[in-house]
Amino acid sequence: PQKRLADINPDDIDRVEVIRGAAAAALYGSRANNGVVQIFTKKGTLGKPRFGLTARLSSNELREEQPFNFYPYNENGLPVQRFNYQPDIFHRAYGQEYNLTVDGGNDATRYYISGNVLDDDGIMRSTSSRRTGARVNLQQQLASKLIGNVTANYVTTENEMQAFGVPIEADRS
Repeated sequence: PQKRLADINPDDIDRVEVIRGAAAAALYGSRANNGVVQIFTKKGTLGKPRFGLTARLSSNELREEQPFNFYPYNENGLPVQRFNYQPDIFHRAYGQEYNLTVDGGNDATRYYISGNVLDDDGIMRSTSSRRTGARVNLQQQLASKLIGNVTANYVTTENEMQAFGVPIEADRS
């Protein structure tokens, strides 16, 4: 199974804090005694709406093929034919990612909205990963000392892993 941390769009992260020892245990219970990693996502800022668009294109390939035994004889000295299947397994893979954000607000309301699509082909043939997500962070001043926060996050992830056309594992979450 895939870790849910992989579902967080890195462009939505504002900061990461580590709480250790007794402070972590006081906030999150005894199981957090070794420490807690807190990930904070971006919030809206004061001012007119700001729009952002990020596009990334990538190309990946196997750095080097593993050394292969082309010696034409086996351990008994009998002739054998050797095959190198690495070019049939690995290939150059391409990926793309798109992020669209809008944030803004005034003294009473602040908002941050983002959407993203990640589509990566794996360097092994018949492997790929696709993540689509959207996030909304809304902050509203309800009274002089009362602030309401609403956060919604939708993510769908599909991973395809096959070896020679036979499914190894499929993760849809």
